[in-house]
Amino acid sequence: MNMSESAPDQQSRALPPAASRLGRRIFGTGFFLVLGIGLCWVLGAWLAREPEPEADLSVATAFEGLHSSNATERATALRQVVQLGMSDTGRSIPVVIEALKDSDAGVRARAAESLSMLGSYAVLDGPGGAAAQSTDGGLVTAVTSALVGSLADDDQSDVRAAAADALRNISITSPRAVESPRGKRKKAGATPEPAAAAVSVVDHKAVVAALSAALLDRDEKVRSAAAKALGGAAPRVSPAPPQGLVTALSDSSSMARAAAARALPSFDSGLDPIIPKLIQMSAKDGPAVHRACAEALGQIKQSAYSAAAVPALIEGLKDRDREVRIQVVSLLRALESKATEAIPALVGTLNEPLDSDQTKGSGGPANISIVVTGPAHEAAKAIGEIAPKTKSAGDAIEALAKVVRSGPAQRRSSAAEALGKFGPEAAAAVPDLLKLLKQAESIKASSSNHDAEAAATALSRIAAGSPSVEPIVSGLRDSLKSRNTPSKAAVIRALERFGPKATTAIPDIQALQQDGDRSVRDAASKALKAIDRH
Repeated sequence: MNMSESAPDQQSRALPPAASRLGRRIFGTGFFLVLGIGLCWVLGAWLAREPEPEADLSVATAFEGLHSSNATERATALRQVVQLGMSDTGRSIPVVIEALKDSDAGVRARAAESLSMLGSYAVLDGPGGAAAQSTDGGLVTAVTSALVGSLADDDQSDVRAAAADALRNISITSPRAVESPRGKRKKAGATPEPAAAAVSVVDHKAVVAALSAALLDRDEKVRSAAAKALGGAAPRVSPAPPQGLVTALSDSSSMARAAAARALPSFDSGLDPIIPKLIQMSAKDGPAVHRACAEALGQIKQSAYSAAAVPALIEGLKDRDREVRIQVVSLLRALESKATEAIPALVGTLNEPLDSDQTKGSGGPANISIVVTGPAHEAAKAIGEIAPKTKSAGDAIEALAKVVRSGPAQRRSSAAEALGKFGPEAAAAVPDLLKLLKQAESIKASSSNHDAEAAATALSRIAAGSPSVEPIVSGLRDSLKSRNTPSKAAVIRALERFGPKATTAIPDIQALQQDGDRSVRDAASKALKAIDRH
């Protein structure tokens, strides 16, 4: 059982004094803030699964329970040892390690779960605490060595899987040895402080070696747990994934393949050859693996891949699943100028069938905002990031202008926003943007808000630096005068970008200083200062 994913079966109750001390230590350590909060929650939830022991129950009494002839009582005693023994891990950890040799598999699995919590606490308590004070090489070393032994040798798959889960949780609690927050620049031009190497009391190399070996386990549950655990432990050893984890993408078990796919985005580099595999698996594998691959594609870090993945990503734009296509477009967009090869394919995605769009609402009943998303919308954003100032810019601008001019109404604002990213290059699209702005004035619908804002913003970015802006300023002024102007603040902000070139709009903007909407009033005041400056 993976303790990092446990859920409470009943209401959480107050943590024991040791856990409270853990919380205080964690909150006092910025590096472990988020991790500490999660660990405290998991511990409270885990302990809440069984009735709280009597207040006067001592650690010694709990230890006695480990010698009961009843396996259920021994398992319960293990939980009590964790609850009462966190204040003295030097005493409790050896006792729980011994329970890994229990004759009952359920007790051994519980012991592995218990070591997950005690080992993580020992990591957080070191290197100046209990973990560093042990004379036999450290409590954490003892814990990880015992778990590695169970992972390799226990004859029950549940115990081996629990050991893999515990190794993962202990690993992600420990910092990466390469991390050095003190060595980062606080601001531009500042001299960085001397780097301070982060101390890790976990032998991550030994843990990764054991988990990699477990990828060949005869049981799919263990292989799956090992793959997942490598996603937490292996990045502490290398920024690129180990070959065993990559090979696990071809495991005979869909559970293991899915776990491997979800683990790979944890790495900071080396995913260029992985991306094609994830896309292929998404298209051809079963539902569980398909979902895992889609999630993995959406979590890949920008540092983990390069332009070498562009051909595979272009192919991924043909995937049957809209979510996969959305993730593929996002990966291309992050590459910016390195993905110019993908511009024609992205232009083609602008014309995807409408059923790939999805409408989402946000805001309260009185002020609901409708947003439409989908691969076509994401493709427009990507084109706006990748295509400006490239040899494909003209074709991209024409394709976007066509969507604004005659494409599906729900996609026009996305295309207009993208045109604004081209700046003066998109001057040919100004008539279409003015037409979109005028159409938005006469439509009382949520979508017209987005159309007006996108058109106004794009117009200001395209023409603000141009010597002749009067036609555009006139169009924006007309929009302000209309009773049905859906997004006055956006239009005012657009006029602000023209500066003194928009002086003819001053009377229209002044009239809106008394508007009932505060955002409109604030925008008007700011714009007047920018336009009226000399």
